[in-house]
Amino acid sequence: MKTAINLLPPVYRRQRLVRRCIIQWSVVLVATLSAIGAARWYKDHEYHVLERQLAAAAREGRPAQAMLSEITQMRSQIEKLQHHQTIAQELEQQRQVLALLGAVSNAAERTAGRLRVVDCHV
Repeated sequence: MKTAINLLPPVYRRQRLVRRCIIQWSVVLVATLSAIGAARWYKDHEYHVLERQLAAAAREGRPAQAMLSEITQMRSQIEKLQHHQTIAQELEQQRQVLALLGAVSNAAERTAGRLRVVDCHV
């Protein structure tokens, strides 16, 4: 046996039920969005901190990077100089050969072609 009867019209009861559900779900939605917003803010803050640390590390590393580039340039210059040195040594050896050939040529010219070269070592 019932002790109370709900005399409110069904439309009004439905509106109240819908309103109550909307309020309950809006509280859940606001809490969820607040949590997402807080997490997003924390990640952005963490990102900016890491970005500042990276910029500081880059500033500290610039002299080392400049020194590294200078070292690579110096190594390439050393390689070029070594290449030029080997070419100069080859040319120096060729000068000795040319001097010897010049002496032999002068001697042949003085002897009017009677000079005979049998063997020549440099």
